[in-house]
Amino acid sequence: SPELQHGMKGPDLRHEFIDPAREADYYQHCYESAWLAAHGDLSRFRAETYLASAMEHHAADPQAVQRLYYEDQPAGLLDLDTQRGSHAGYGWISLLYLEPEFRGRGCGIQLLSRAMLKYEQLGRKSLRLHVAEENQAAMEFYRRWGFQELSYEPGSSGRLLLMEKKLGGHEHV
Repeated sequence: SPELQHGMKGPDLRHEFIDPAREADYYQHCYESAWLAAHGDLSRFRAETYLASAMEHHAADPQAVQRLYYEDQPAGLLDLDTQRGSHAGYGWISLLYLEPEFRGRGCGIQLLSRAMLKYEQLGRKSLRLHVAEENQAAMEFYRRWGFQELSYEPGSSGRLLLMEKKLGGHEHV
């Protein structure tokens, strides 16, 4: 959606596609930080499980995992599972993570726009993700950008809200 890619305030982020096996420390740092922000503790966090999933995403699509930078400073990570939902016409965001100093500065929409563009190019009709029900900041972000709540599902550390956004002109923000 071009209207999401232009006119956004905030620092311009550049990206590089990464192999999570080679960048395991950074990937695990991002997922651990996101988990902590969402759940408040790491008691059920299993870094190796999420890293293994990211490696599968990368094996299926070498552009699935992206590290974002502001100048030379790592700013965040985007992990897309391009296989999940392909049968039903939706794309899946496994992780959208911003380093704390980049939150609230117009950077999150840059990551979301990358995911939207990727899945629109793949012909997907919508984009889905899970948000921990206690992660109010993330829920507000996704609602602001047109995500609707579909259902609650059990997660390893509480309930997860399944959210969806229509793509490709089916719904404009």
